[in-house]
Amino acid sequence: MSTKLIRKLTDSKVKTAKPGDKVKRVADGNGLTLTITPNGTKTWHLRYRRDDKATMVSLGRYPDVSLAIAREKADQMRAARATGVDPVREKERQRRQLAVAPGETFEEVAADFFAQNAPGWSDAHADRFRFRIEKDVNPAIGNMRVGDIRPTDVLSVVRSIEGRGAVNSGRRVKGMIGQVMRYAVALGLAPFDPSRDIGAALKPSPKAKHRAALIHPEEIAKFMRRLYAYNGTSIVRPALEVLVRTFQRPGEVRCMRWADIDLEDRIWRDGVTKVEGGHAVPLSRQVLRILEEQRGISGHREYVWSNPYKPFSDVMFSKFLRTNLTYDQSEVSAHGFRATARTVLAERLKYEPRIIELQLSHAVPETHGGAYNRALYMDQRSEMMQHYSDWLDQIAS
Repeated sequence: MSTKLIRKLTDSKVKTAKPGDKVKRVADGNGLTLTITPNGTKTWHLRYRRDDKATMVSLGRYPDVSLAIAREKADQMRAARATGVDPVREKERQRRQLAVAPGETFEEVAADFFAQNAPGWSDAHADRFRFRIEKDVNPAIGNMRVGDIRPTDVLSVVRSIEGRGAVNSGRRVKGMIGQVMRYAVALGLAPFDPSRDIGAALKPSPKAKHRAALIHPEEIAKFMRRLYAYNGTSIVRPALEVLVRTFQRPGEVRCMRWADIDLEDRIWRDGVTKVEGGHAVPLSRQVLRILEEQRGISGHREYVWSNPYKPFSDVMFSKFLRTNLTYDQSEVSAHGFRATARTVLAERLKYEPRIIELQLSHAVPETHGGAYNRALYMDQRSEMMQHYSDWLDQIAS
């Protein structure tokens, strides 16, 4: 009969544990111990037997490594031991990999891959790639020689991300690692892409969450009146109104740049969009008025909604809706205004689906299998954008 492991330590006990005249070791259970030196240094160790001898491996110092993380590391090492991987020898292998030839570490190869490919990406995609590699990947495998990286190394990176509850982000990072590794294979620096073999070990992607949206005219009118009534100074308020009236993706509006806006021609040429080659957004008179006012505030900076020199955080739309307009997340979301516009334009204002989908920056196939030229239908789209802005004002009055 299996017995449940009894953990002896708590966060409070670890924090308040005092040093003695000699080295102290406080056991947590199943080999995990906290070593306390007379000068007060606290270090986590995992004790186990190797070749029938007692062996100890360091898991890091407290408080840099918390009790919870130490337990997680110990569990991972015990699991590795069960598959024949020795923790001490594995750490030695990783230390040896630090002495690699210039240009062969994952961090260096990733930087080379980024420099070569980023000019063809949107700014948003380039920023996401660089951020994820620097935050999640390089600290774990950045110093490893690309030719020595194994599926277990990639899996460890992805599982650490999954452990934060970010399952989809973990899968995206796996894809980024795969891009870099296939680049390394092409250069003759690695024998294969280790990311390709870990799919079966990943957590399944969660079901897509419903993005709450306002659909009925009464709900939309109520929202617009609340938005108009807000008299604070938050930069998010005008950005949110532009989001509602243009119904583009929140990240695209948040990262609007003055260089992409032609106020004279009333066009926003969005280079952040997911659509290859960018996307043109006709601007209504109401949106132009908002941008003209904002130009006096941030016109000398790169981004329209600068805070102060970069776009505001991606959580600010949601925070503004909850805090300033008192909407629950089950009622409305920033992304939901795209669904609002699609419904109103199709059912109330009677615009053709293909025109709506083009303005939503969705791929729309021609009947013969090609794609609609996004430079076409600009007259219809300009009319539609003005009609929609006027309709929003009308129902709110």
